Amino acid sequence: MPDRSKASSAAHDKAVPGHRFSWLGRVIASGQSWFAPREVVRVPTTSRPGEVGAEQVQRLAADPTPAQPKVIVVDSHFPVPPFLRASSALAPGVALLARLASNRVLDAAPRPPTGKPGRPRKHGAKLALRQPGPPDRQETARRFGQDVRISAWVSYHFLAVPNLVGLVVRVEFLRADGSPRYKRPLWLFWSGPSAIARAALVRMDLLRFTIEHFFRFLSQRLGLLAAHRGDLGPIETWVAVVVLADWQLLLARDWACSGPAPSTCSNRVPRHGSYPPITPTRSRYTPEYAFGSLPIGQCHDRVETT
Repeated sequence: MPDRSKASSAAHDKAVPGHRFSWLGRVIASGQSWFAPREVVRVPTTSRPGEVGAEQVQRLAADPTPAQPKVIVVDSHFPVPPFLRASSALAPGVALLARLASNRVLDAAPRPPTGKPGRPRKHGAKLALRQPGPPDRQETARRFGQDVRISAWVSYHFLAVPNLVGLVVRVEFLRADGSPRYKRPLWLFWSGPSAIARAALVRMDLLRFTIEHFFRFLSQRLGLLAAHRGDLGPIETWVAVVVLADWQLLLARDWACSGPAPSTCSNRVPRHGSYPPITPTRSRYTPEYAFGSLPIGQCHDRVETT
């Protein structure tokens, strides 16, 4: 297998020889498993995911569509110097929300110049995530049926990229007695407006579970890993074919029946109200709606998109 490296495998629960791809896409809606891939680029062995992701982010920021603000949510292995430098040069309407490893160290803004000879300082006090000091802000919110303690440290930056200043956020899910539910907290870095509600940052980061469902669907239903053997060209072509198939389902979801199986679809209202929103798996089982072999409107509750 040419130009292969180590790739994490959920099936083997370890890193195995293979190819890594950097996926850039959009989460369609909260509470649903739809994910729209925008760019899929293979990560060569001569590069790192953060370097490839930096190029993808630059192309995304240069695209004027959509006009709404964009939030780039990345995992903890992306905040490397090349990616952070690209993020520091983004337009004001593009913000970064990155997970941080618990062993990272960030720096505060330097103290004002003292007038003494020498080069002005670029960095201030250290913030070691393993042993952070008292937070600048702290609040408790209710999320997913449990209390979440959110602590924030204002105006910190990475040592290699001092001009990317943002908010460092620690998220702790609490038990009923107020003790942390997990051994390690969740650490986030936010480069957008500091006035944003910290609970909104937690919600945006947890939308990444939609991407996990997306990859599971590609692997189990669309055969993403079926052709990862042999030459590199067919592997990249197969990944592109799977992405195209997913887009076909995404574009056809308005025509897919959100009720029972297509053979029994009728105008009957379900016992407990309307049917749930259409899912990628449900759209996959109703191809006749995409090709117009059945009349649209035969199902009672058709999902509309905005």
